[in-house]
Amino acid sequence: MKEVETKLIWETFSSVMAYLAYPQDIKPLIEKTAGESQNVENFMEKFKLTIAAEEDPTKKTDARIFLNELRRAWGRASSKPT
Repeated sequence: MKEVETKLIWETFSSVMAYLAYPQDIKPLIEKTAGESQNVENFMEKFKLTIAAEEDPTKKTDARIFLNELRRAWGRASSKPT
C-alpha cells in the first residue's frame, strides 16, 4: 500500500476516535488489515469482511463509523486533480 494511502487510513481513524466507544479495539483490526492490503479499496473490502464477523454490536458500529468516514475521505482524495 502506498504511504499516502496508509496515512489517509490513520488520519481517518484519528478523526473519528472521539466518536468511538472502543477505539482501542478497532486499532489492531486496522493495523492487521492495512498490513494485508495492497491499496485503500482492498483495505475497505477486507475491513468490511472483518467487521461482519464481529459479534459485539457496539464494536461493529465503531468499525462502521470508521469505514464510512474512510470511504468519504477516499472519495475526496481520489477526486482531487493530480
